[in-house]
Amino acid sequence: MLDGLQGDKRQAYLSELAHSVSPGVDLFLKAILAGLLLGLAFRFDQRALLYAAALVAPSMAPLAGVALASVSGSLRLFFRLLAALILATIILSVVCALVGGLGVPLFALGDMPDTFAILHPADLLLLFGGAVLMCTSLARGRRVHPLASAAVAFEIFSPAGAVGLGLLRADPPLWQGALLTFGAHLAWAAVVCVATLIVLGFRPLAGQRRSFSMAVLLTATVAVLAVAAPAAYMFSYMPLYSGPASTSTLIIIPTPTQTPSPSATILPTSTSTTTPTPAHTSTPTITPTPTPIMAVIWGTEGLGAYMREGPSRDTTPLDYLEEGTLLEIIGEPEQVNGETWWNVRITYDSQVVEGWVMNGLIATVTPTPSATP
Repeated sequence: MLDGLQGDKRQAYLSELAHSVSPGVDLFLKAILAGLLLGLAFRFDQRALLYAAALVAPSMAPLAGVALASVSGSLRLFFRLLAALILATIILSVVCALVGGLGVPLFALGDMPDTFAILHPADLLLLFGGAVLMCTSLARGRRVHPLASAAVAFEIFSPAGAVGLGLLRADPPLWQGALLTFGAHLAWAAVVCVATLIVLGFRPLAGQRRSFSMAVLLTATVAVLAVAAPAAYMFSYMPLYSGPASTSTLIIIPTPTQTPSPSATILPTSTSTTTPTPAHTSTPTITPTPTPIMAVIWGTEGLGAYMREGPSRDTTPLDYLEEGTLLEIIGEPEQVNGETWWNVRITYDSQVVEGWVMNGLIATVTPTPSATP
């Protein structure tokens, strides 16, 4: 279609597309609703609410519009759509944080927000596929496909909600990792949209040198951001979430030593009778008292660990333990799904909590066993 349009007709067509991707008030209203559902999903650890938030999320047409402005060289449209998209994201993040984080103890929050602080290949495939379909539907049908928009919104708004939750709860690993994931997804989606529009034949307006210069500048800016996002992820995020070192201290439960019981001693006594009567001395009984095996949260690089209800990642977190927290090992380890878990106990002022901590996150404070007679 673009190849057959010249001059004013081509400019009118691009203006029509720009109008179709320009947001209205519904962008911000849907951001509030999506933030509400996203916060509830994080609060109650419900993936169904997470998908519902993606379906009601604002249309990602402004993102396609940012790519359109980059290719056509419209600086004004670029910043107008980008500002609207960022404002909607901030609104969604704030609502998600308030709904999902206020009044919830730290240890009671599930692991769902943490999944959006890490880049996953499956998420990138969904993001790239949604961006391609979104721009293709815009170019051919002059509207953004709703399912493609929902896929892109899921990958961009979910990390944004995790950013707000991490800031509210003062959790640097969460909000920093989620912010890098959000930035990487946004930049890469914009690059895929720009590439898709270029393949479909979108170019700056012919004969307008300023449009061509702006198109080169904006496209280069998007490309630089797309390269900077993974670089920031690698240099800033990976050290925060690197797992425990493979040389973590193994937990060795010492066996209390016992002192062998002395055998009975027979002392003969002399009497006037012809038959001596031996006198037996009593044998003392020594009962060994095992020393409690103490351990501390260790090797988490300051992140701490969760004490869970059972020996599995799928069980409910009972408490959040900071690095250095003193624990008592109360049972033998268990192997579940190839992972070793330890049964531990922690005592507060007047409360005792028992649960399970994964091996590699704790190290023993080696006691000196003793036996008490």
